[in-house]
Amino acid sequence: MIMQILPSLTSLVELKISLATRTTDVVNWKTDGTPRPKTLADLFHGKIIDLPALRLFSLKEMSYHIHIDRFLERHPLLQSLHVECGGFDHLPLPDWRSVRTLPSLTHFKGSLANVNYLLAHCQTSINSLTIVGGPGSRHAFDTFSTLIEANPNIRKMELQENGGYIGHVMSQYLTTCTNVETLAVDFRCSVTVVGLWVDCVLECLKLPNVHKLVIRIPRQDEGIQSKVFEGALGDVILHHKLNGTLCNFDLDIVSHSSKKIICGAIF
Repeated sequence: MIMQILPSLTSLVELKISLATRTTDVVNWKTDGTPRPKTLADLFHGKIIDLPALRLFSLKEMSYHIHIDRFLERHPLLQSLHVECGGFDHLPLPDWRSVRTLPSLTHFKGSLANVNYLLAHCQTSINSLTIVGGPGSRHAFDTFSTLIEANPNIRKMELQENGGYIGHVMSQYLTTCTNVETLAVDFRCSVTVVGLWVDCVLECLKLPNVHKLVIRIPRQDEGIQSKVFEGALGDVILHHKLNGTLCNFDLDIVSHSSKKIICGAIF
């Protein structure tokens, strides 16, 4: 159905595609490296899709078989881009190499490898990043640290991982994110381990310019009553009082599944 209707949606503003195709089932490409006719890969590879109103594009697929370089080149007014492809958590997508400019792009969501490649090689207006997936290599972290310092306009960042992040990994990500003002992090640590949980929160609060923090709890904490989280937040506030660093700061704790606010504090 998408093959028939997509080219005609010239007023489309948002396009989100999620595919669960396994690598063994992919037959989109011929042996000479060109896409088979009348496949989704062919649709994106050719010039059939031209969506002048498109501002948000999201592609999630289990196996990498839709090349989006030509599609991105035809849509320079994209403002938000989300790309997740199986097998490319630690390597950038091969077709990034031909994408050199997305001048209107302000938000990107993808793996650390793809974030690094975009920041290093593509001209954008990025001010917001969502990094998806587990921690990368030491080299990937070092590259990110260098690139984030060179992009001071990035003021909003989210670290998103189903298993959550532990303290030292968060620390590696955040070391040079001194311009970030709004931060959202998936926690691995349970609030039942109060001392460690508070330490993870304080690690996030080390950022000198952050004034909004959103903590997404791990799955195992979904059934815990809100008063437990309120008690842990009290420990965070007490720490700031004792250290004389109490300031206007907004902190929300949200559900893993629904992202609804469980509790919050302004201090």
